[in-house]
Amino acid sequence: MSENLSEEEIIEWKNYKRHINIWKIARFLAPVYLKAKLGYTYDVAPKTFKPPYIVLSNHNSNFDAVGLGLSFPRHMYFIASEQVYRSGFKSKLLKWAFEPIAKIKGSTDFLAVAKALRKIRKGQNVCLFPEANRSFNGKTFPIQEATGKLVKVAGGGLVTYRFEGEYLSTPRWGTGGVRKGKVHGRIVHYYTAEQLKEMSVAEVTKIIQEDLYEDAYARQAQNPIKYKGKNRAEGMECAVCVCPECKKIDVIGTHKNSVFCKNCGVSTEYDEYGYFGDDFKFKTITEWDEWQTEFYKDYIANFTDETQPLFFDDNVKLSVIGNDHLETKIGTGCFKFYKDRIEFNNTKILLKDITAVSVFGKCVLCFSDAKGLHYELRPEHLTEIKNFRKYTSALEILTGVIG
Repeated sequence: MSENLSEEEIIEWKNYKRHINIWKIARFLAPVYLKAKLGYTYDVAPKTFKPPYIVLSNHNSNFDAVGLGLSFPRHMYFIASEQVYRSGFKSKLLKWAFEPIAKIKGSTDFLAVAKALRKIRKGQNVCLFPEANRSFNGKTFPIQEATGKLVKVAGGGLVTYRFEGEYLSTPRWGTGGVRKGKVHGRIVHYYTAEQLKEMSVAEVTKIIQEDLYEDAYARQAQNPIKYKGKNRAEGMECAVCVCPECKKIDVIGTHKNSVFCKNCGVSTEYDEYGYFGDDFKFKTITEWDEWQTEFYKDYIANFTDETQPLFFDDNVKLSVIGNDHLETKIGTGCFKFYKDRIEFNNTKILLKDITAVSVFGKCVLCFSDAKGLHYELRPEHLTEIKNFRKYTSALEILTGVIG
């Protein structure tokens, strides 16, 4: 190591060496656990992949960083939601071991992008999940052009990666635990820096979308696999909340393997293949979710009482999140979503001032406003399941802001 390095650079170098060593240990220990837990198999990246490169992957599980890491003997840094830095001792341990690049959920975080570019320009590899969200319905989210721009600006190579079979094993909405079946981590394509230079941003974005795209039920239709587990339906109401029969909102309930409407009583079972019963209106949660999206469009278009909220949730708490990961609670109360504004206690935010929105985990709504403030909405009780996806759907319909 050069004697010309500053004290800060020496510390950074020592941290990097520690991260590499921990990476090697994790890759040695994790395979047995994931194979037993998920039935997980994975490709291994060949030595011909020339660093630095960006790894982009679809995102369907809390195990994704570990599962993807098994495919890459070379160390990399992950871009992760800044919530990982708000868990006390666990966060300190995670930072010491891997130092993920924190990105504020529901915002355009230019600082995270700058940190990622700095790593790449130092010859280090970086991984991110460009959907910025785990899928609620089994289909990969659209990839935004900003991802293609990042790859182009970085100037390195690109590796695209896809998890297959993972949605049915660990559905984002599920509270019943992992369902063991078959999950595979696949290296889809490696693009050299030279190849990427010849492509436009639109072309790079297109190949990313195509390589990462996964449709859980299209794959299941080709090769049906059982995903065995208990309480398979529980938590589904945070993904779908509109009854297809009575058309009421926030009336869906779940118990063990059953899904039902608390208003009209219609019900169905959710089986080990991820399908509903033959007597139900939909065969898959994808079909239900896509119907629900169209329902919201009609519901909002025909909603004429400007004095009433489109949606609301009682017993929730709203906080502001600072850039230092500190959470400042605004209060607890009723969150009301109107056609032109949000109201919560004495706080009012116009929809036109919301610049970004996202759902973290199962039911934490994250959004940012034009003043640069970052908000989080959570159920007052941690074990309570609420559907906050209706707010991201409504924002996209009313303002074009995509959640």
